[in-house]
Amino acid sequence: MSRPSSSAARRLFFALWPTPPVRVALAEVVDDLRRRCTGGGRWVRPARFHVTLQFLGDFAADCSERALSDAVAAGDAVTMMPFALSFDHVARFSRHRAPWWLGVTQTPEPLNRLWTDLGAALRQRGLRVECGPYVPHLTIRRDPPGDPPAVPVAPVTWPVDHFVLIDSQLAQDTAYVEIARWPR
Repeated sequence: MSRPSSSAARRLFFALWPTPPVRVALAEVVDDLRRRCTGGGRWVRPARFHVTLQFLGDFAADCSERALSDAVAAGDAVTMMPFALSFDHVARFSRHRAPWWLGVTQTPEPLNRLWTDLGAALRQRGLRVECGPYVPHLTIRRDPPGDPPAVPVAPVTWPVDHFVLIDSQLAQDTAYVEIARWPR
């Protein structure tokens, strides 16, 4: 992820946002991992749990309203079918000091379709689009000292019936603010 420039006012992204009961269940899994894993790194707070669909980037104040309007229009153009995610393992990407994340063994087809359709709607509006393949994951630990342990993870099932546009307000100590929700 890119670091915000000094002129960046906001960071926008589309995400799956857990309901409070799902957030609690995910936090219990992460707390169990935290008890078993020592060393450095920063554990992600449960209030920040989400699954990114499309990361739009950092926007300066003078262009953020246009980007926000285009992003909302892209969200409006997408139809979402409900699905369920089952987080069942902990992993990391292969790059050095990559974060640990909870992942799903099976990506539901409605999620793949949502990701593809949202990308197409964003591209039509001239906004940044993440390229595939899409790997749904929930970041749980940043800058870990090594690979996650090969330990079983109690599966957490997340019934998904909406997605959101988030404004990660950079001047507000990176507070996440929900801008819009689909379906409404």
